[in-house]
Amino acid sequence: MCREEFSDKHAKGEFVTGLDDDDLFLPDRISSLLAAYDDKFAFVCSSMWWDYGKKKRLIDSTAGEISLSKQLSYNEATTQVLVKTERILAVGAFDESFVACQDYDLWTRLIIKFGAAYRIAQPSYIVNDTATTDRMISNPKSVRGYMQFLDKHKALMSEDNMKNQRFMRLRRENKKMSLGELFQQIGSGYFEDKLRYFLSSNSAFVRKIRRKLYR
Repeated sequence: MCREEFSDKHAKGEFVTGLDDDDLFLPDRISSLLAAYDDKFAFVCSSMWWDYGKKKRLIDSTAGEISLSKQLSYNEATTQVLVKTERILAVGAFDESFVACQDYDLWTRLIIKFGAAYRIAQPSYIVNDTATTDRMISNPKSVRGYMQFLDKHKALMSEDNMKNQRFMRLRRENKKMSLGELFQQIGSGYFEDKLRYFLSSNSAFVRKIRRKLYR
């Protein structure tokens, strides 16, 4: 699935999905998503493996509905979804003014229009984040993309949503997280990830161990 395809209205199939960069589908990717598809959900997606090279990490492994509130805090829909083509077109497809986070914005607009989405626990997608890849997450444009997302959707955001957006920006900017910021984040969700980032961003030793384990 590409932005150009939808901007030109060339997609003809009933369903669409996508594959980013050097990522991989597992053999049951399409069949498992189709089996889980239900029109009452905006779209379906799955958990995924994040491949760092030496080690893989299972991401977003809990099955369940993805509400707008959850999606405004974090891209719960992961990197790719299975959705009906007519729904993509109904919300205007990708916003090409975004320099990054076009997928996050599109999945969010689908949830706004069609209601909650659904994520299955079965991982069927592998994100390749090894030393030989150049992912958007490490690109300075990704920070700008998150700011564009915030500007576009902040009127819908709760205080907790705003806290989580602040954390995501901090992580994308690869900045240290202060103890004060960590305490302010308590109660807004994803605390295990935030604690892990706090320790890593403030300790060269922890960063070294992490690189050794994963890279």
